[in-house]
Amino acid sequence: DAITAFSVSALYSQYTCPEGQTVNLTCIIDGPMDDKNDYLFKEWYFSKEKDTNCPERRHVRNATEKNHQHKEHGTHILHSRVLQLMLKNLTQMDSGGYCCYVVEADKKTHHSRHVSHNYMELQVKSGRVCIYNTNVFSIVYIGSTAAAMAIVSCVIGILCMPLILFLVYKQRKAITHRRAQELVRMD
Repeated sequence: DAITAFSVSALYSQYTCPEGQTVNLTCIIDGPMDDKNDYLFKEWYFSKEKDTNCPERRHVRNATEKNHQHKEHGTHILHSRVLQLMLKNLTQMDSGGYCCYVVEADKKTHHSRHVSHNYMELQVKSGRVCIYNTNVFSIVYIGSTAAAMAIVSCVIGILCMPLILFLVYKQRKAITHRRAQELVRMD
């Protein structure tokens, strides 16, 4: 019984935004679920230490604190397979790592069948606009090792071409020199 599982990927690996701005951190759920009747739990965690697994399981600031003055600070939004965390009125306290976790659980037993997560970093700095850096690691991973090897081989081949041409030139020059010596001996 082969299990095909979903994965979670971050749309961007790093966000740099100014204080007071609003930012949407985005994760995408990819792949099939085991059973369409299972529960799908989604959770965001914060890591001040920027640990990619968010092991301290700290909830995002003010996302669940309903009685706090910034009760609208963080909200979870799910549209189909896109999971977003909207952070409003950013402060330096929001700088750090964010993990989006998705857990698939059996509806009857409530046991988790599959857990997947991804990590992104938010830096709150001075400036006017938010800057998003692409998740390069995911792109390289999706591209596969074979494609990377082909690219490396092409680059090495292009860099070695002058050496190969030089060696062919030297070999032909040596052969021409030997023929000239043989002709001199025959005379």
